[in-house]
Amino acid sequence: DEASFNKDWIQEIEASFTRSIENFSNEKIKSHIELISLEDVQRITPQKPLNHFWNLFSSHVKDRPESIAIQTSKEEISYQKLDELINRLSSVLYEKGINQHKKVVVDVHRSLETVVLIFAILRNKATFIPVDFEQGESRIEMIITDVEPDLIISHSKNVIAGYNCTVVSSLFNATPNKELLKFEFQDHIAYILYTSGSTGTPKGCPIKMSSLTNYLQWSSENYFETSNNGHFSWFTPLTFD
Repeated sequence: DEASFNKDWIQEIEASFTRSIENFSNEKIKSHIELISLEDVQRITPQKPLNHFWNLFSSHVKDRPESIAIQTSKEEISYQKLDELINRLSSVLYEKGINQHKKVVVDVHRSLETVVLIFAILRNKATFIPVDFEQGESRIEMIITDVEPDLIISHSKNVIAGYNCTVVSSLFNATPNKELLKFEFQDHIAYILYTSGSTGTPKGCPIKMSSLTNYLQWSSENYFETSNNGHFSWFTPLTFD
């Protein structure tokens, strides 16, 4: 319909359709079908410079230190207090060997401590893997075996038979001995999210910091009229895929 689509767009649709038919007819079985070339994606997708995750957070701490960052039914903390907790816990984790490329399995409870813990892990350029320890033991063991984590953090000791877990409260009560290292941006893997496994064995999907930053920046621009006063409710579990 030339009234609805211009000539260039019609040609692009035709090229995509032809490419998909050629891929389907290929004798080799592929894990994905390329409907549009990478060059076309880069050409038609707006490329916006990313304001790194920690720059976004630091700007809130600097501009609105006393504003509420997290609010629960029992407590609330400001951006300044949240930043202090993150830095403190980051140092504690660093002394436990949690730094770049290390992997940490986190027992995800809906709590302030969980949020601080995730920030601290990311602060150290490590990767967190959210796991619901109330799920079946077979799933938990499969994820831990697959990940081979450097640390498992839970809300109680030895919640999984055969695995030594570090209790969250012990980390928050610890006193760091080293000064916080200067943070430098690297596009490391922020977290690994495992699928439900409804169609087979759960699969780990690694998400990089750039992808996380891109989503947060997009959310800020599309969910809120202004980025200064937006509020976001935490409904779905962190393990939700």
